[in-house]
Amino acid sequence: YIERLDAPQTDDPIINANDFGSVFHRAAERLFTELLEARTRPVTPEAIKRFLQQGGSRLLAQLTNECFDELQLPAHHITARAVVSYLTQLLTCEAGGGRNGRLPAQWFKVLDAEQEHNITLPVRFGSGTVPVTLYGNIDRRDEALLPDGTHCMRIIDYKTGRKHDAASYAFDDFFTHSRSYPENPMQALLYALTCTPDSQLPIVPMLYYIPSMSAPSYTSHICVDGQPVMHFQQIAGQFSEMLCNTLAEIIDPDTSFVPTHFDDYCANCAYRLLCGHTSRT
Repeated sequence: YIERLDAPQTDDPIINANDFGSVFHRAAERLFTELLEARTRPVTPEAIKRFLQQGGSRLLAQLTNECFDELQLPAHHITARAVVSYLTQLLTCEAGGGRNGRLPAQWFKVLDAEQEHNITLPVRFGSGTVPVTLYGNIDRRDEALLPDGTHCMRIIDYKTGRKHDAASYAFDDFFTHSRSYPENPMQALLYALTCTPDSQLPIVPMLYYIPSMSAPSYTSHICVDGQPVMHFQQIAGQFSEMLCNTLAEIIDPDTSFVPTHFDDYCANCAYRLLCGHTSRT
């Protein structure tokens, strides 16, 4: 924001990954809030199946083209078909039609989509504390009834790349620098943290890796210490404490900023143009 530097983009002769993701996210937002009217009524697997059977493909194609126009991006037919395919995959899995046969929810109602949420934390600085505000745009927040009867708030983060996360992470992994750092699960947990002050329902953070959702072993849940996070508030206190300690270390003027020694991390880092190690990539 200060230097007005653009984040690195993946080169592609048709469309770069960031633009593809923008179109998909906008189309997914409109799909649930407009076509399925999920803000005003609960959406069931049966309703999704009816939508797909009764002209859903045509409506998704029309919606996708509108989103390309809205974002002022060229709608190449190959890219447009890919977006429609991703939206169809998303709906199929929400309806329990994935190869793993799992039903994500008995019903869900969209609370908001692509909305900014934030939380301010007291972070140690010198002899006192300073307020640090974390914020981000959450792709989708649902009120949902899970198959086991759990009434919850789902925090859903869409990913248009394939899933490479581990089956489970130790709690300390989220605050330890490593080559296999769980950046996407950490993002979802941070989103969940921003929602803790105003949610009376258990918060369930989820990662929707669209290309991987049909895999038999796929799960959208984030597992910590071998257990899926089904009630984030139960770990929010410990998570917040360790996060504040990490932020305190980052802003401590007596602690030197040392760039990562994992060179491959630099390739897609949004801050690499500010870093003295740019030449390493």
